[in-house]
Amino acid sequence: MALTYNKNEDEIVPCKEFSLDAEARLAESFLKNEGISCFIESDFFSTIYPMPFGSPLGGARLMVKNRDLERARQLIDSLNLEGF
Repeated sequence: MALTYNKNEDEIVPCKEFSLDAEARLAESFLKNEGISCFIESDFFSTIYPMPFGSPLGGARLMVKNRDLERARQLIDSLNLEGF
């Protein structure tokens, strides 16, 4: 049996969107500590003036590999960042 490579597993996908940069940084640090490679894609404006969740003007998105998405979401949920 031959080994196959699934490029979809390595695709970078959004894991969670944060309205506060500090929340995104906390989640990023936690995931990296758990061995999940990730980075934050953010709008610089949101670091100066936090926007409501889902605002078209800004936000910070935590990006992970597709293969880590489910575990990353579970770990972030365990942080209970609501109202941080």
